Amino acid sequence: MPNCWYKREAKDKLFRKINKQFDIIYVGIRYDEKDRIRKKSKFKYPLYEWKWTRKDVKQYLKKKGFWIKEYELFPHTGCFLCPYQTKKAWLILKTYYPKLFQIALKYHKDNLKLTGIPIIPNECLQQKNFLQENMG
Repeated sequence: MPNCWYKREAKDKLFRKINKQFDIIYVGIRYDEKDRIRKKSKFKYPLYEWKWTRKDVKQYLKKKGFWIKEYELFPHTGCFLCPYQTKKAWLILKTYYPKLFQIALKYHKDNLKLTGIPIIPNECLQQKNFLQENMG
């Protein structure tokens, strides 16, 4: 996976800063995401240690009153501008959150001009309605 500017600027720099400030860093990677774990003694992965999957996290969040409907729509609930989203996530954003999709589209066009690299897959831009074409 290429190292995009956003990941480098927003995540990696912040993570390096935090890494210097704390002896232990707790990271919310689930048991079903174990391929994302970094093998460093400073990092602790409680969800992995507890063998919590997405289902377990969902159950816990619902029990505590933190569950929101958007968790059902996206595989991950991170930034709506993330270039690593799935095509399905882009189409859901386009269908359910057209204003956010328009913001993402502006960044997509700007990034395309600057780097020649698209953020949003072309087939997602051409598809009219996610619901009609995938669930209807």
